[in-house]
Amino acid sequence: MCGLTAVLALQRPDEPATTGAATLEEEIDNSLEIVKHRGPDARGQWISPDRRVGKVSMAYLKCASICRLGELTWREKKIKGLGHVRLSIIDLSPDGNQPFHDTKNDVHAIVNGELYDHERYRAELAQEYDFKGHSDCEIVLALYQHYGLSFLSHLRGEFALVLWDARRQLFFAARDRYGIKSLYYTFLDGRLLVATEMKSFLAFGWQPEWCVQTLRDNGWRFDSRTLFKGVRKVSYSSSLSRRSKQ
Repeated sequence: MCGLTAVLALQRPDEPATTGAATLEEEIDNSLEIVKHRGPDARGQWISPDRRVGKVSMAYLKCASICRLGELTWREKKIKGLGHVRLSIIDLSPDGNQPFHDTKNDVHAIVNGELYDHERYRAELAQEYDFKGHSDCEIVLALYQHYGLSFLSHLRGEFALVLWDARRQLFFAARDRYGIKSLYYTFLDGRLLVATEMKSFLAFGWQPEWCVQTLRDNGWRFDSRTLFKGVRKVSYSSSLSRRSKQ
């Protein structure tokens, strides 16, 4: 298994970043430390040059169908950084470590899961995508490059993923159709946080508070609510989508 955490700063360009690069690096590392049991084999981190983007990924889950959290697009928004803790299963070499980056360093992704039929996609897309290793999860970047956002319809497996396209200013997160691999999100101090485990949010200052209403009506069993206030789980029907004004 594995896990992931992503941080998306929601400030506009004329607003100061809420977190400096050094602080963000520490937050990401602490977030990874909380779930290090999910990925003891490797840990990686990436922070965007503008220091306003951040993604963290840890672990290696197993993948199987598609459910989309959706996309969050806004030219004024930036991501802040990426981190990953890995449990090596397919491709035991360092070439399978995450985050993944395309050759132009425009698209960055963290993936938690197992993707089926990756050998076929690797063979089909080898002429247009330069694969760095043999990890099944690396096909996410190749499929996105080839199909755009419709790449999700080509994924089979148990998975949760976050993708950042710097050129298009597109933030995208999704999990498999049946929710075999969980994905949660919350808004905190002007940032969107996404993670495989809610306790990863603690590293960014989240203070958990029981949601009494959800407990009373069992909402956590039937919709995207969770047992904690302000935290939602990515479900088949949930989505986040915003586009910049042209």
